[in-house]
Amino acid sequence: MPEFDREKIRQEAGWSGEFVKDVITKAIALGVYDDEEGSVAKRAPARQKVAADTSPFVALAANVKNAMLSARSFTEKASSELKSSGVDIDTKANPQNMFSVQNETSLYIGGEKEGKKHGCGVEWLTDGSRFIGNYEDGKPSIGTCVYANGDTFEGNFSSEGNTLIPSGMCSCSMPNGTQIWFEGQGKSISGSVLEFSADGGLVEGKKIDGKWDGVVTRYSKTGETLKDTYSSGQLIS
Repeated sequence: MPEFDREKIRQEAGWSGEFVKDVITKAIALGVYDDEEGSVAKRAPARQKVAADTSPFVALAANVKNAMLSARSFTEKASSELKSSGVDIDTKANPQNMFSVQNETSLYIGGEKEGKKHGCGVEWLTDGSRFIGNYEDGKPSIGTCVYANGDTFEGNFSSEGNTLIPSGMCSCSMPNGTQIWFEGQGKSISGSVLEFSADGGLVEGKKIDGKWDGVVTRYSKTGETLKDTYSSGQLIS
């Protein structure tokens, strides 16, 4: 087993504490941690490799990392293409009249196919959020969305009407330094969750409509572990 470069792991994934060694040991054993590159999940998706007795949160970390890397790639590509076409993301200027769609709730500028949003683009919504990334058949697919409250979501998206919805594998970075990795649906997170606090701690469990539900495990930055049970956000044991 190779030695762990803990500082590199912390910088790469935002993890800290003694629990890192256990998580990464499992990830290497599953083949979802690239030791040469020093980053989680640059190989095949982890789900197909996870044994029944292995924490699902190892797979979650691997898959969210993949989604984040892809989202950042599409965001950078979209930003570059829009800039080269003269689009100013801050002022919404579109001097070269790149394809655009505007209605009562949003303004889109970017690629198109058969009159629909397609390819790289940016969309501003009247609720204050902004999405940059890739569109498919008129809908957002993968990229970065910054909401009015400062929360930044990276990963996969869908839409309901004119509302952008994080969907599938996503990460959320909050202004207070908290970072949430999850597989679920909606800005009010539902699904499996890894929540990294600014002080170096980690919480893993499941949320329903943004509230902890079921067994929740907390790891301190020194590696101490505490398990609690919640029901709809209420601590029951």
